[in-house]
Amino acid sequence: MRTLLVPLDGSRLAEQALAYAEVLASRLEAKLLLVRIAELDDRREAYLTARDEEAHHAAGEYVGALAEEVSRRGVPARGVVRCGRAAAWILEEARLRQADLIVMTAHGMGCAGPAACGRVASEVLSRAQVPVLLVPTDPSRAVALLAQRQPRILVPLDGSLAAEEALVVAKALADRLDAELWLSTAYPRQEDASRRQMALTRIEALSYLAQLRLHLALEGYRARMEVRPGPPAEVIGEVYHHRDAALVVMATHSRIGRDWLPTGSVPSRLIGDGTMPLLLVRPRRFGWTNYLYLPSSDCRLELDGSGRALVWAALRALSQAIPDGEEDARNILRDLERTLLSSEG
Repeated sequence: MRTLLVPLDGSRLAEQALAYAEVLASRLEAKLLLVRIAELDDRREAYLTARDEEAHHAAGEYVGALAEEVSRRGVPARGVVRCGRAAAWILEEARLRQADLIVMTAHGMGCAGPAACGRVASEVLSRAQVPVLLVPTDPSRAVALLAQRQPRILVPLDGSLAAEEALVVAKALADRLDAELWLSTAYPRQEDASRRQMALTRIEALSYLAQLRLHLALEGYRARMEVRPGPPAEVIGEVYHHRDAALVVMATHSRIGRDWLPTGSVPSRLIGDGTMPLLLVRPRRFGWTNYLYLPSSDCRLELDGSGRALVWAALRALSQAIPDGEEDARNILRDLERTLLSSEG
């Protein structure tokens, strides 16, 4: 990533994104493009009054001073002023300047209240061709974590191809930040399920993350993983805070131009929480990957020598991936190993 675009409207709330963007740009050795939008309605875009011209001049001084201050701290920055519809100009500047990332606050520009994502942020997210990073209104904790020598990047996954596209961006950031990737997934609580059924569900989720972790390790990335029961947004928040992640990178599961933030969706809940920097990636692939589905107890498999060796290797790899304390899951794997041994006899 070489260019990070930071939209500003002159408010302190919108400026909160700049603190996080500055540290990120410094770590990435990227430049910042600060875009100050003097928003006008459609009827006034065709002409500017004297008052508008004064506002334009003041906006130029404002964004120029900010860019100069950031540049003095060692991060290349330049300011641009545009008059018109904010979201349209943000998207146009991102296209013209070939920005790799848009960094903004969810509740800063065009926000009617603290509980909703701002109007401008919503429109940018629904139409942006590049990833969008939403910064919390108080980014001090996230900024400190991002400035660490080896920060952690949380990547929530759900088994879909769309969710896995977030890994492309997460790996690019990990390369430049020397970051550790933390994979997480959630599975539903089943109040009426037996301990064995719950353990099987956990093994399925663990096996999925273990396969991704293995691929990442082969590519040279440091990756860890965590599986927890509960609603996805709740689990993401728990892992983010418990593991001191500097950033959450995830896919939106929606196509360009569609409603990117349906009510009750995981991104909408995380934005409503407002405590974590959230980098949203627009996926281009949709569908589901293949989980490891364990056969039922009455299922019989006919395996030759090479087939048994492959199953042995898979069981051993999965056993090593299961965290400490997961005795139910380990007991099930031991049962499978005993079954495999008895079949050899």
